[in-house]
Amino acid sequence: MEDRHVSYIGHGEVRESPTLPTVYDPRIHLPSGVALYPQTLFPLDLSQNANPKAGCAFVYKNTGQHPNGYVRFRLEEEGPTGVKYRPTSNRAELRAVIAALRFREWSREGFSSLVIATDSTHVAEGMTSWVREWLERGWIKSDGKLVTNRDLWECLIDEVNHCGRNGLHVKFWRIPREWNEAADRHAKHAATHLRAREKFTHLADDAR
Repeated sequence: MEDRHVSYIGHGEVRESPTLPTVYDPRIHLPSGVALYPQTLFPLDLSQNANPKAGCAFVYKNTGQHPNGYVRFRLEEEGPTGVKYRPTSNRAELRAVIAALRFREWSREGFSSLVIATDSTHVAEGMTSWVREWLERGWIKSDGKLVTNRDLWECLIDEVNHCGRNGLHVKFWRIPREWNEAADRHAKHAATHLRAREKFTHLADDAR
């Protein structure tokens, strides 16, 4: 699969009014949809010489005849703008969702809806609620502090906009952690067995 160039929203002005995702209600039938289950594992070493590493993964399932699958990888040292950041669980959570959206051109495969099923309140609430206020305040939180991981939030917004322009409606579904066991298992493998990546990378179908 060829890499698709995806531009991100930089730290200047937002280029367009984002089409923000909605909250998914499982009681409503989802026609032609695919569900993505992102997960991260962040084993912490609290010693002075700590070298924390984070594993990211997502599992994709759908209501059609396409096969299910998974992707797992280590959180890169650099973000989408090329700046290096210390790994954190929040960065890994956002990164997993971005990877899931970029992984394939879901709309070209006949899907009209995409559900991000995540056990991360930070991601689910952030994308369906908090980010609106952050944009209005210029990426400043209600307590007056700057929003952390702005580079990844902006990248994620850009991905959601890309999906919307192609007729793919993105929704977020907050699920219990125990429902995400498969993705959790793959994230653990990524954190403990896969080699570190330096550059922010577009992951294709063969990223395992």
